[in-house]
Amino acid sequence: MIRCENLFFGYGQGDVLKGAQFEAPDAAITALLGPNASGKTTLLRLVVGLHRPHKGRIWVDGNLASELGKRRAEHVAAVMGEERPEGIEVMQYVIWGALVGSGALFEGEAEIREAEEALEMVGVSHLARRMIGALSGGEWQRVQIARALAQGAKNIVLDEPTAHLDIAYKLKLLETLKALAQNGRCVLLVLHDINSACRFSNKVAVMHKGSIVAEGSPADVITPDLLRTVWRVDAEVIQQNGSIRVQVRSALEDLL
Repeated sequence: MIRCENLFFGYGQGDVLKGAQFEAPDAAITALLGPNASGKTTLLRLVVGLHRPHKGRIWVDGNLASELGKRRAEHVAAVMGEERPEGIEVMQYVIWGALVGSGALFEGEAEIREAEEALEMVGVSHLARRMIGALSGGEWQRVQIARALAQGAKNIVLDEPTAHLDIAYKLKLLETLKALAQNGRCVLLVLHDINSACRFSNKVAVMHKGSIVAEGSPADVITPDLLRTVWRVDAEVIQQNGSIRVQVRSALEDLL
């Protein structure tokens, strides 16, 4: 479980985050939504410890994140779109995640077993001896998730994990994350595709101008009024197969 309370943060003049607060529960996918430059990635960077908030608190599994220090890796694993490392195999890359989680300096049987199980869990065991540079975009995304799983953290944070993926890989990846949540993990991710968020997420938190302006189930949160206010679009929200789908009619005139 991840809980953010009244977070403020900025990179220079002015705040990017302005009192942002929300909760991402265990055994669920929580999608962080919002237009460009609303503060989504910045918020994730605070959660994983890449920045410290100027004000406010972050709780992880009931622990104050600022007091965890290096132990934060035991609780939070991140997939933040890092550059591909050169010259290493998939297995070694995933073992690195297990080493981060265990705190060991050298790999042993336990770390190798964690890596093997993580690769199997996301369906890429067959890539274990493949070089990282030879992976497709979808394979690379799933390998990064395997590394996060090998870390052993209960909370997984992902920044736009479906970016640059074709439809098939996108669906496979979101199904993988859904299975992880069903097995008890807290999955917190940034998505730009509102319809994917509505289909796969248990909860959404909508950011606008540095604050969380709505939080709850997709059916409760995503409304025509919210889409008009936050995304500046005229849209219809359609109930479909127990979920909802957004159909955009047009952008509002002040964006044209």
